[in-house]
Amino acid sequence: MPYAIARIAKLKQASIGGSGMHVSRERNTPNADRSKLEDNQTLIHNDDRHLPLGEIVHNKIYSVPQQRKIRTDAVYAVEILLTASPEYFRPDDLSRYGDYQSDRLANWTAATVKWLKQEYGDKIVRAALHLDEATPHIHAYLVPTDENGQLNCKKIFGGRAKMFAFQDNYAAAMKPLGLERGIRDSQAEHTTVKDYYTVVNAASQELDPSDLQAVQARAMAYARMQREHQELQRRLKFVAQQRDELAQKLAMTQQSVNVQTQINRALTVSEPLISIGQIVCELRLPLGQIKEGTEAIDLVINTCQTDLAGATQWLNQKFGAAATIGLVNDRVRQIVTEQILDRFIPPRPERDKWGEVKDYLISTKQLPTKLVDRLHEERLIYADKDGKLICLHRDFEQRVTGATAIDLKDEQLQKLLVEGSSLTSGFHYFERDPLVDTERVVICDDPIEAMAYATLHLPARPTLYLSAHDGGFVPGNKLSAIEIIVACDIELQNLPARFDRHLPIEDSWMSDLKSELASLTSGQIQIGERDDKQIRVIQEIQQKLLGSAQQHNSQKNPPLDRNLGGR
Repeated sequence: MPYAIARIAKLKQASIGGSGMHVSRERNTPNADRSKLEDNQTLIHNDDRHLPLGEIVHNKIYSVPQQRKIRTDAVYAVEILLTASPEYFRPDDLSRYGDYQSDRLANWTAATVKWLKQEYGDKIVRAALHLDEATPHIHAYLVPTDENGQLNCKKIFGGRAKMFAFQDNYAAAMKPLGLERGIRDSQAEHTTVKDYYTVVNAASQELDPSDLQAVQARAMAYARMQREHQELQRRLKFVAQQRDELAQKLAMTQQSVNVQTQINRALTVSEPLISIGQIVCELRLPLGQIKEGTEAIDLVINTCQTDLAGATQWLNQKFGAAATIGLVNDRVRQIVTEQILDRFIPPRPERDKWGEVKDYLISTKQLPTKLVDRLHEERLIYADKDGKLICLHRDFEQRVTGATAIDLKDEQLQKLLVEGSSLTSGFHYFERDPLVDTERVVICDDPIEAMAYATLHLPARPTLYLSAHDGGFVPGNKLSAIEIIVACDIELQNLPARFDRHLPIEDSWMSDLKSELASLTSGQIQIGERDDKQIRVIQEIQQKLLGSAQQHNSQKNPPLDRNLGGR
């Protein structure tokens, strides 16, 4: 099976000229057949095609004023190498280097150029087709600018998720040609553009062109290697599919076992169920008119035109309590099973959106990178398909019970409870394992506020940060033996009798954090690069802020809170 192949090389300013000279064949290319140089084609270009590649890239970047000075080690361009495995271009004989079927080449070239234009538009400043080497391939040069025209390679190719998406998209575009994608997320090490040409050039230098027999032997060996590689890929793909199917079956089996375990723990049937024949007799119904598969409890409910409670009373009168419990428990088991299987399903994470959400939390909200990364790695926060921040709710047995979606595009950061979420059985919290080593709980009214509070106040004791929902219900019965700090001024329900209240100096802990960071750092610590330095800064914040906050809160909060149980 032939494969679609896509590789990239990130080019700094000093590397652009050499790459451009290689593609335009202004530099000697040992593995290229000079008799076929005229077959090479320029597929995408602007009016400045005569200019060196470095100058073309420079003009593209500065066609829009750059808001920041570009670093010397920045990625100025990305070289994209696109091709297919040799068996696509020459299916009859892989050993015939440089050969290709014209119709296949034309179809592949047209599909690739279409994909480049649709996917990247005018970011592609040049694309060239090389036909003077062993296998046809395209070099395309992309200037990685964002929607505002600012140079930003991470926006397009930052992280594994975006690289996966790049290869997925190209493979999908080539699928109508019969090309397939390699095994996704495999452990195979892929050759980079630079490494590929290093190997090819070295092989060309070692080979004596006059030794035709050696050339043919190497060609046959390569063809055999390609066939073996193709067979290995087929087997690996089959094994991967088998693995996924077994994992899915295991997950379903585990789910069924968990459901049954919960049912057996809650319900016990001590008496045999009442037979359908006994029910029919008591209801004085003709047995022959009862449909096969009719449940006994449903027959009572429908015939007596009642509900489950009325059917239970009728069964108890006819057959006694023990037999009735057995039959009703069977129906309860069905209801409970359906409810367990129909548990809350959180929104699906969207990897491509996480970069924007993370950048907002770190750059705009000035939260520490390490804190944001840790909560994301623990899957407590992530981004959904709309770019909203999703904060998962859990009960104290780590089961997901709901989620809060925060619209970061809204100036007020509107919070929405995801459909199906429970308001009382779970909450968004983080830090230590709940109620194991925890000695103190801080309650905030918002997940972002909780992160700001945790940043401002480095805990001397194991602390859990919990966000209350709309309605203000908190698990007070679970927290009665732990020190409680209420760090918000909303009305809360189910609070323990004893708690302290600690409010921010400004309108929020987020505002306090920004003010203190601005005054203490004096602009010397860059956002997103401050974690190590921030520890020292936060210690200064803690000393400065706590003294002011205690004085502020003594005026803002009436002594009634402490009289109700403050420590």
